[in-house]
Amino acid sequence: MKFLSILILFVCFVPLRASANDGFAAEGVGGVTIAKTNKIAIKNEVLDVSCDRIHVSYDFVNESDHDEDAVIMFPLPDYPASYPDSGCYAGEPADFTITVDDKPVKFRTEVRALMGNIDWIDGKRKLTHEVDVTNKLKAAGLSEKDIAYFRFNTEYIKEKNGGEDHWQYPIPKSKIQKLVIAGLMDGGDMGDTTPAWENRVTYVWKQRFPAKKVVHIEHSYRPFTSGGANAGYSEGYDAKKNEFCLSKKNIKTLNRLYKNQKNWDSYNNVPGTNIKYILTTANSWKDGIRDFTLRIHPKSKSEVVSACIPAKITKVSDELYLVHIENFHPKQELSVYFGNALSCNGDTSGVPPKIQ
Repeated sequence: MKFLSILILFVCFVPLRASANDGFAAEGVGGVTIAKTNKIAIKNEVLDVSCDRIHVSYDFVNESDHDEDAVIMFPLPDYPASYPDSGCYAGEPADFTITVDDKPVKFRTEVRALMGNIDWIDGKRKLTHEVDVTNKLKAAGLSEKDIAYFRFNTEYIKEKNGGEDHWQYPIPKSKIQKLVIAGLMDGGDMGDTTPAWENRVTYVWKQRFPAKKVVHIEHSYRPFTSGGANAGYSEGYDAKKNEFCLSKKNIKTLNRLYKNQKNWDSYNNVPGTNIKYILTTANSWKDGIRDFTLRIHPKSKSEVVSACIPAKITKVSDELYLVHIENFHPKQELSVYFGNALSCNGDTSGVPPKIQ
């Protein structure tokens, strides 16, 4: 029996902090990967995408003559411990579930707190020169739940009688003072202190892949969606044409919708939302994805559907678009655009991770 390290990767394109004028970008959440293997293959993958639900179904087959035991990991998006900002995703996507052979997975949760430099690389926020400060936070009296839930339990307090409004942190002031002295929180006044660390939370469990057998894994969640000006469409907006892989027919329809102004959003755009999904992790498995099916589900026949994927998109009905690829070795991540999307219940913030 051999042990392999598997990563079901929630790789995230961390968005810019949103202002009142620009909305917020989508986060990519994604697929299953493994330290390069020539034994376990993705026999098939079916990916269902709508603006408020992603569901993924895999059949893995261990083609070796021996059982393979694997450590599987779900890294959630890194997120700052500081109080929430508009459009700043955190924790796990809402309504997240995972099953193996139709049974819920029991996993343990690893929590790490990191400090470093915040850099912008290819338009994405990234923590560099990382230093692990988890033990320092624990020495100051914080539990793993305190560390991971810090921003989720923070409340904005509006003071009366001329007092200064401030964020109320979920731990005693005595502990905050220790964190400030240790350099783990910025600022001096209690109302102005800001946590300086970022959270990296990972779900982990062991999985056996029996020899010559198929293991079925499914997971689903509400996707992190883009909104506001980042997903809206205005006539002649060339950046949107490239970003969302819009066809000439798509552009013609969106321009017509823009001109009639009937469904304009508050940004004077045709409303829309963008969903990202990480596909390239499939290349870690034997032969990539042998049989891949993408099913796109718009909410109404008036929506404009586009996807950045190297294959033909077939309209099956007003509520279903289909892509099918055999022997698929993805070279880019998936981006699905729903233009003129008037109703969507995607996730724009995230929920607290599960601390076991």
